[in-house]
Amino acid sequence: MIHLRDDVVKNNYARLKSLTSSLLFVSLLVTTGCFNDDNALTDAKPILDDPSELTGPTFGDLPVGLEEANHGAFEGGLPADISANNVLQASAQRDDGVFNVPTNGAPSPLFGAEPFTQQMLRFEEFGAEPIDLSQKIAPIDWTDLPAAATATSIPNSEALESFLGQDLWPIPTQYANTEKFNPWQGQIEDYLGRTLDTPPAEGRPPGLGWSHQRWDEFKPKNAFQTATTGSRTNGGFRDSKQGHQYSVGEFAPGGLYHNTTGVA
Repeated sequence: MIHLRDDVVKNNYARLKSLTSSLLFVSLLVTTGCFNDDNALTDAKPILDDPSELTGPTFGDLPVGLEEANHGAFEGGLPADISANNVLQASAQRDDGVFNVPTNGAPSPLFGAEPFTQQMLRFEEFGAEPIDLSQKIAPIDWTDLPAAATATSIPNSEALESFLGQDLWPIPTQYANTEKFNPWQGQIEDYLGRTLDTPPAEGRPPGLGWSHQRWDEFKPKNAFQTATTGSRTNGGFRDSKQGHQYSVGEFAPGGLYHNTTGVA
């Protein structure tokens, strides 16, 4: 079953340009908690020595030697790597001013397809499940986020679905997860060519200033898991979570979308 439902197709340039943030982001989507027990704090000004403490504006000239705002954003690999794996190389791109977003290439071939003969892509229901905020132990046989083989590839599709099909862990809490490290730390370090200083499992900085606001008023009760990755084959691990259960309406046997792949 091939779908682009909860997957995002990114070209190699974008994948390499934002590699570090992408690797961290995938983990962020599925690990949004930490194990601190001081979640009774309500919204207030950050306490002294809090990493997110307000420091106020700085007026005058910028400090000498201050790094550029995007410093470190292009670490890792070689400059040639950015476009080496692009399907359409620069020499083959169009510059005639014709509408050619997003690749500067020619229109995609139709391979003989006729108008209105292809199924329209349908979105899947993620299938929210209840969560227990008091849970302190990982589910039995829980496994970590599968890693990609290289910095320019994606995790194995079956392994990723197996991971997403597990119960949510760690359980979300008010503050950022600073105790569990990014499961792809080794791969990121290999690509950057340097070590990382305790890279967190999620993208929020620590401290009250970056915590979930009004947590005590709106504690999460249900959650679902998904991941941003490359184009892949959908094995159907969410089929059982679909409200129609492939048994009613256009999703019933004989209906247009009972066979979601459009292939007999």
